[in-house]
Amino acid sequence: MYYEIFILKWIKMPYLHNPFKGMGKYSMQRPICENCNSKPKAVNYYVNGKIYFRKLCEQCLKGKKPNKPSWLIAGYKPKRKCEACGFTPVYRSQVTVFYVDGNLKNVNNHNLKTVCLNCYQEVVRTGWGRGDLIPDL
Repeated sequence: MYYEIFILKWIKMPYLHNPFKGMGKYSMQRPICENCNSKPKAVNYYVNGKIYFRKLCEQCLKGKKPNKPSWLIAGYKPKRKCEACGFTPVYRSQVTVFYVDGNLKNVNNHNLKTVCLNCYQEVVRTGWGRGDLIPDL
């Protein structure tokens, strides 16, 4: 019902500009993003063959989300070596931060451990029941 009312309002309001008027079904161009005015808007959903767009493009939508992980925002500094096996990485990407209790919202320093990628896979599968891998108290 809402869809029918929307169509009737669209037809009765000549002052609204229809950007797709006169275009073929497959030659339709997407409207431009309201934020950056350079990229096409993102597709939101389809109803009965009609395309509904979002107000922003994909890049502007992603730009609103924080790019930094929550542990970095909280001020946790990853250690220079793996806390499980003592591996010293050559590159920063060889270690990652692991949440001891599994809660990604708990960014307390006692809940975060720096582990290498090999130990990370092992700890994810077996849990924290190994040696000295317990939360710092």
